[in-house]
Amino acid sequence: QSDPHYFGIYGTVMISARRMEEALEDERERMATIDLLRVLSVLPPTDTPMELFASNRPGLNDDAKKVPNSRPLEKKDLSPIFVDSRLFVEARETLHKYGFLEPHTDSLRFVGKIHQQVQYCVRQGLRELDGSNAQDNSGRERVLRSVRLVFSERFVSDHRASPPWKDAAFLESSVQHWLSCVNLRNTNSSKILSSFPDDYDLDRQLGRYKHEHHMDFDTAID
Repeated sequence: QSDPHYFGIYGTVMISARRMEEALEDERERMATIDLLRVLSVLPPTDTPMELFASNRPGLNDDAKKVPNSRPLEKKDLSPIFVDSRLFVEARETLHKYGFLEPHTDSLRFVGKIHQQVQYCVRQGLRELDGSNAQDNSGRERVLRSVRLVFSERFVSDHRASPPWKDAAFLESSVQHWLSCVNLRNTNSSKILSSFPDDYDLDRQLGRYKHEHHMDFDTAID
């Protein structure tokens, strides 16, 4: 990037991120907020569903209807934003406060809106910071692993439900965007994330979903 406009936005975004981190004295709140920012940097900028996160997802709550045939997730495997509803809500409010996230018109269904340029700057900035800090790099891997686990719980397992794909539609764009970040579904984009076997499983299930739900034969995969 040699665009001075980009560098101006990048500098502003990184200053805001550092100020936000310094203002969060509670370690769990700081970790949850950065984790949410990490997730939003690799998911759709306008329609990341609330149902991905704590207290909004079937399967983690005793009083919620469990997704058929989904394998249970261990809380220790997940970032706190996928486990603790209070931390998720506070992290979302903090990102609103510092200008990373704008309220969505349908705030009950979607987390919020993040500008694409801000999203790109966040993604680049966090990756650079992670590369120089072993603890943050470990945090990045943890939160990305959390996203893969949640996708596996909600999307991959859902094709076994009856009727098929009953609860998968809200996740389609998120899975599509994620796979473009690992460069499995968009050959014109640069590879942002490292690919894992779970991503190929997601890719196969997305193809099957498109075939069964949209009758999209061009992208269907067995």
